[in-house]
Amino acid sequence: TFCRHRQKEACRRHFNEHCEAIVPDVQPLTDSIDELYEKIKKVDIDQIAHRSLDKLQEWFWKSIQMGRELFILKYDEIVTLCLDNKQFLEQTQNDNLEFIMRLKQETETLLKRGGDYTTF
Repeated sequence: TFCRHRQKEACRRHFNEHCEAIVPDVQPLTDSIDELYEKIKKVDIDQIAHRSLDKLQEWFWKSIQMGRELFILKYDEIVTLCLDNKQFLEQTQNDNLEFIMRLKQETETLLKRGGDYTTF
């Protein structure tokens, strides 16, 4: 401790005065240290681990539930789209098949003519 009388470190002559002067500063610090000690002593490591695992498990089940809900939503959307557009899709498929058959027949006809492309 600094001695104001000598402008140096605490002197023996004034040591008791220095001790008395710092007691008001040290007492709250001691109380805080005791309080911190008690808080740390009360920490239950197993409870912390348990709480963390419980939170993780809760997150896991919520994630699964959200995944299920999203699956059902998207499944229903696809089924609805397919049903709503079935006639259009079938007509498009038939049109494409007819076009391919016509293309096949024209190609076969062209090959039978032996390369006479002018009448094609």
